Amino acid sequence: MVGTTISHYKVIEKIGQGGLGEVYRAEDTHLSLELAIKVVRTGLGGNQAK
Repeated sequence: MVGTTISHYKVIEKIGQGGLGEVYRAEDTHLSLELAIKVVRTGLGGNQAK
């Protein structure tokens, strides 16, 4: 994910992770701002209603 661009956000580095996903430092290339992006994992399993 590091080094990729999502829309107008350039992913710079991974800064953390937890039970639901990972957090990355990114740059908004339109506004020249640094921000954090959280990428939430899918398919976590667990109890699913049927």
